[in-house]
This record gives sequence, structure tokens and C-alpha cells, in this order.
Amino acid sequence: MRRSAKVFVSVIGTAVLASLAAGLAVIESPAQIRGIRLDHVKISDLRQINTAVDRYLNQTGSLPEELKTVTADQIQSVLRVKDPETHQPYEYAQTGPRNYRLCAIFHQPSPRDDDGYNGLPDFWKHDVGRQCFDIKVPEPKPK
Repeated sequence: MRRSAKVFVSVIGTAVLASLAAGLAVIESPAQIRGIRLDHVKISDLRQINTAVDRYLNQTGSLPEELKTVTADQIQSVLRVKDPETHQPYEYAQTGPRNYRLCAIFHQPSPRDDDGYNGLPDFWKHDVGRQCFDIKVPEPKPK
């Protein structure tokens, strides 16, 4: 084999290996995909809890002492108040008469461009690890 052919094969081989390495770096592992899916479920759960707690406050005039109080009040749907991964209740704490905090643990940061979150409001964006959302329930509009 001539020298130019050997150089050509080396260059092509290096390019193929570089392409494979770049492709593997971009592909998410099954564990990453599972973590992303769990994060989506957690945000969905927290948003539903948020709606239920707001409704509870506006109906009763006070925040629930614990999330299971809200779940007992939910007739139309099942409200998940436990992390689907750890099976522990999501963190909930009253921080004022119309304020509370919800916390969960996330695997991945939420995408900054909303990719995959279907227009998720900035409020629900999160980083990796334990993330808390401080929520203030607005006063009901006068009738």
C-alpha cells in the first residue's frame, strides 16, 4: 500500500472514531431518560397539588395542615402526593397565611428552552437535586 493510501485510511479511521465518540456523547442513557420522565411526572404532580391546595384554601379559608387533607377533599381525581421514585410524600410546608412551599428532588435540570416541557412556565423550572417552589395563593376575586 502506498503512503498516501495509508494516510487516507488513517484520516478516515480517525474521522469515523471521532464521529462515533461524538454520537455517544449526545445520546442519553436509559437512566437519564428514566430520570427525565420521572422529573416530568414530579412537575405534573406538583402542579396538580398546587391547584388542589389553592382550591382548598379558597374553599375553607385556610391552608391544609398536610397534603393528605387535600387528597381526602379530591373527589373528581386522584391526587398523587408521593414522589413516584422514593414513595415519600412531597415536601409541603405552610410559610404564611396564603403562602406555602412544595419541594421535590430532580434528576436533570429543566430544559432552558422548554424542549419537552410543552411551554412549562418559568416558575416550575428547576435544577438538579432538591428544588423548592414558594407559592403564594392570590386573594379570590370579589364576586
